[in-house]
Amino acid sequence: VDPSEAKSIIHKMHTKGIKSFKAPLNLNFKLPLKSILYNFYRYFSVRIPLAKMKNKRVGKEFSYSYFQEFLPKNDHDIRIVVIGDKAVGLKRLVAKNSFKASGSGVILYDHDLISVECISKAFKVQKDLGFQCMAYDFVLHPTKGYQIVEICFGVASRSYDDCQGYWTEDLKWNASSSIIVEDLIIKAVLQTK
Repeated sequence: VDPSEAKSIIHKMHTKGIKSFKAPLNLNFKLPLKSILYNFYRYFSVRIPLAKMKNKRVGKEFSYSYFQEFLPKNDHDIRIVVIGDKAVGLKRLVAKNSFKASGSGVILYDHDLISVECISKAFKVQKDLGFQCMAYDFVLHPTKGYQIVEICFGVASRSYDDCQGYWTEDLKWNASSSIIVEDLIIKAVLQTK
């Protein structure tokens, strides 16, 4: 974003606000015709109506400005989801002709590709802020190591179906993923009693 565009966005945020949800059309024209037609169908029948509904419910974003250092040479990010005292992680590659890994759909599940630094930092923030469940996105800073660039409590759970296991707070790897869901169910049942 150039300075004049940034100034315009900031002015809009602090006056009339900006819609919270957009329905981006993201087509890859190397896909077979059937996939392209399906993407158009999803865009007009699902994404646009969903964005309109969410904007009605949530309203516009306004009265804040958020600035983040752009780290241009990252070819991936690391997503760590901490649930209670366990964490799962994956590596997301940046999409072609983009700077973002989020939404690229190119996910690597090999736990050896996940930096222990990310897991350790995610557990620390989780503990310090008292979250039950939170997702942390990390990118590599050239001098400061992996840094959190975003946190979010909502994730697309199907993205984690292929995770090969989980880490515990002591950063030990366990090759079983079902225990996380079992643990959440047990805690939820105990809290209702």
